[in-house]
Amino acid sequence: MFEAPTTPPPQPVGLADANLPVDGGLSGLGLLMSLTGAIFFVMAVGTGTLMMFSLMLSGGSLRGAGTEILLILAVITASIVRSWAHRAAGQRLLYDGPGTPRSAMRRYFVLAGVHTLVIVAALASQSVPGKLLWSLLVMLAGWPVALAIVFAGARWKAVLDQPVIPQAEDRGFEGAAILMVVFGLTGLLFGGVMAIGTLEQI
Repeated sequence: MFEAPTTPPPQPVGLADANLPVDGGLSGLGLLMSLTGAIFFVMAVGTGTLMMFSLMLSGGSLRGAGTEILLILAVITASIVRSWAHRAAGQRLLYDGPGTPRSAMRRYFVLAGVHTLVIVAALASQSVPGKLLWSLLVMLAGWPVALAIVFAGARWKAVLDQPVIPQAEDRGFEGAAILMVVFGLTGLLFGGVMAIGTLEQI
């Protein structure tokens, strides 16, 4: 009697064999960074323009306020530069350009650090409470620090150091949609908490 041949049990599928996007989700990240960077850039330029008009219309009432004006201009300039670097880094994850995607990300990290230090120093010079300064520091540095930690791993070295990142079939829109849903739900929950707190104070 011969035993019937048995089929070997299925082996677990590793991450390298799974149906994952070829870019590891970087195109979705690039779309979000490009969009948010453009929004922040417009907001920074608009705020700077309104501030300049306010200074021009103030006339002679600004005597002795040279330090405050310099601080305001430094904050606005740093915000504009950071927003531009934010958008440029997102664009570099999507398209070809000068340098490598890693160099674009490093430029964003440096300018984000400068922007954070300028804002914290400007507010500290105006005797802003320390708790508020620490909150702003965490808020401004959280995103670039998280990206720097993630991209420091060996997994992204080969991808970020090549001139062009291979794009997934959906160009990252599926990943961007998932992240936007998460951000939208977060904003909705935050708005609900704020509304409840406001109603309790009435």
